[in-house]
Amino acid sequence: MKQALWFLCKPALAMLGTLAAVYGGLLVLTALFGYNSLFGTYLVGYGMVFYIIAAVCAAQATGSYCHLALGFGVTRRTLQRAVVLYCLALCGVTQIFNAAVGAVTQHLLLVWDKPQVMYLLSGQPLYGLGLMLLFCGAMLWGGTVDFSTASIPKRVLLIVGMILLYGQMAVFMLINQFLGDGIFRAYCAVLAVLGLGFTALAAHRLRHLAVNQT
Repeated sequence: MKQALWFLCKPALAMLGTLAAVYGGLLVLTALFGYNSLFGTYLVGYGMVFYIIAAVCAAQATGSYCHLALGFGVTRRTLQRAVVLYCLALCGVTQIFNAAVGAVTQHLLLVWDKPQVMYLLSGQPLYGLGLMLLFCGAMLWGGTVDFSTASIPKRVLLIVGMILLYGQMAVFMLINQFLGDGIFRAYCAVLAVLGLGFTALAAHRLRHLAVNQT
């Protein structure tokens, strides 16, 4: 179980570490060229990159690494448990990275008079946890779908679903801006439940996962 979980987590941790290193480079470039430069703009919105990369890592986990894990002798039952824990760990660790980046940006640049959604995603990571769970859970499930053999209508539905998924970032911002705090918190809770539901579906589909030894 531990070996399977670590096998899934290593690529994601490498990606998150790379993102942190890129953030450090942006800090240096912003110091050289100023906050009003293009680098400063990237710095403020950097928290969104963590969400996108975490979703990509989730899709890779079930789309590639789970197949390899079966080839190494991991049982499907063990892999199912590992994927659920992987989703929770990925969301938690990503939010820690995100919060750390947000705290550094806020401390150095004091830019939270800029778009408030950046603050919610980085400065208060609990608000963005539901969104993160949705992204990772949905992409875990998406990684179990064989897009190459899917019918045309199914492919269209998958593409529309991905558009709606990433569109939740805009919905997240709009609800926060124009609706009450209670509605916003309820929306975040719904996103978390949906994300956990997608994670459960992904784990269920792993029961029929094929072995890949290449």
